[in-house]
Amino acid sequence: MEDQGTKFKLYFKANKIVTVPDTPYIYRKRSGSIMNPTEELLEDMAKGLEILLYYADITDFDIDFCFREFLGRMEYEIQIAKLSEEDKSKFREYIEGYKQKLRKYWGD
Repeated sequence: MEDQGTKFKLYFKANKIVTVPDTPYIYRKRSGSIMNPTEELLEDMAKGLEILLYYADITDFDIDFCFREFLGRMEYEIQIAKLSEEDKSKFREYIEGYKQKLRKYWGD
């Protein structure tokens, strides 16, 4: 997740973006790893989403799939995060707020 805040810049430069159904790599989880969601990591992910939304808005770039996947990943991270139920609830509300903002892109 460490590259979520920067790889969107590559999306804007790309002529074509594709996804593959396979995961050609795996992450090894260990104590203290960036793969263990913490409140700080979730906040970083939220900041990355804010930056992504900003650039998508000013460039009028259609990255519907990326938005949906990013938010889906954040929802997953919240489920497995070692946070209090109150903090998990706050992050869920935050994500839901972004989904509402994204309705203009999604057309839902």
